Amino acid sequence: MAELRKQISIFIPISDWRALRLEAVRLGIPITELCRRWMHPHMEELRSTAHPS
Repeated sequence: MAELRKQISIFIPISDWRALRLEAVRLGIPITELCRRWMHPHMEELRSTAHPS
């Protein structure tokens, strides 16, 4: 069975959003996918060190 997912939202300066958008366009991917790729290594580290609640 697939793990449930939760959407997150963050507030960033417009200038940072524009930089993210331009990088996503350069790579030909949505901003969401760009963020997932950047978060992935850090999420792996968190999963390996996180304590269950």
